[in-house]
Amino acid sequence: MNDVAEKAQEVRDLRSQIEGMQGRDDEREIIFQDRSARRRMVTLYSMMDGEPVQIRQNIMEQVLNKPMRNPDGSLVPGKFMFTAHQSSAPEYIKGTTKCVLHPQSEERETLRAIGLGGAQCPSDSLGNDYAKEIHAEHRHKQEWRMYMREIAKRESKKYEERAQAQLDATLAIAAAAVGKPPK
Repeated sequence: MNDVAEKAQEVRDLRSQIEGMQGRDDEREIIFQDRSARRRMVTLYSMMDGEPVQIRQNIMEQVLNKPMRNPDGSLVPGKFMFTAHQSSAPEYIKGTTKCVLHPQSEERETLRAIGLGGAQCPSDSLGNDYAKEIHAEHRHKQEWRMYMREIAKRESKKYEERAQAQLDATLAIAAAAVGKPPK
């Protein structure tokens, strides 16, 4: 199925090669596109990190023509974001961080405590904790919001308990200094 993406990339590359050539005005371009109802998927590879990406075949040409950008947002001349050839892409290194909603995530106990024990996500190859946070913010907005509120509530409770313990210790020291027994 990936040869469809490879052929589309070859067409893209040929178009860019003949872009500067003069054509005759009477020539017309004929485009054949498959408009079947099935959503066929093709695999393209990111030129940034080599990650394989499954996309629908009907938008494949648009994705293949997406230009590469620098971190500052400027275009990289003559470079594209995706390729159909895995050998042309950088080696993909799969992450090992699990989504917050993954059945084996560290956060599973907290999720059960706030009523989200049934929510699940199969993502187990996120790049790092930052990618995990971004994934949760975009893919699991409501669950992430509930989880973060619970974490904030627990931290607030810990802070209050610590402040109360510190106050009690200060009062005990003050009471001992004036000779009164602590309460």
